[in-house]
Amino acid sequence: MKKKTIITPKDIMKKKMLDDKILGPLVDKTFEEFDKNRSGYLEKEEFTPLLKDIHKTLHLPPPTELVVEKELKKLDHDKDGRLSKEEYTELIEDLISYT
Repeated sequence: MKKKTIITPKDIMKKKMLDDKILGPLVDKTFEEFDKNRSGYLEKEEFTPLLKDIHKTLHLPPPTELVVEKELKKLDHDKDGRLSKEEYTELIEDLISYT
């Protein structure tokens, strides 16, 4: 017998949030907020306050320097030491999926 899949309201919200019509403006707004030097990238000094905000929102302890470096390294696919908007989008998608 086939197992029945139950779709919850939370599942529906996640799907809606991952829709480009919602995700795109959310990414643009938050990326621009933290891209203080308007370089089009988030350098480590811009990524650190972002990660602190995320930790605070999720009721996690503030990230250590080591955590910041590991997260930046994990998300920085082109290994240039900073996050492009595309790399940042991956972080936001992961956070939406996590919650």
